[in-house]
Amino acid sequence: MLTGQNIDLKIFGRDKIVITGKNGIGKSCLLEKIYNTLQQDKNLSIGYMPLDYDKLFT
Repeated sequence: MLTGQNIDLKIFGRDKIVITGKNGIGKSCLLEKIYNTLQQDKNLSIGYMPLDYDKLFT
């Protein structure tokens, strides 16, 4: 993702999304921006699920 690039993200109902990428690419910053923009929505739930990537891809 390029700095300043527009993103159009639509999530409905009980949809779930996954954001993946290399370390330092800005995943946490993106989630923080989304959260800060939408935190007024009482139905918003953002979670983190740590994974053991070694087991996931073997």
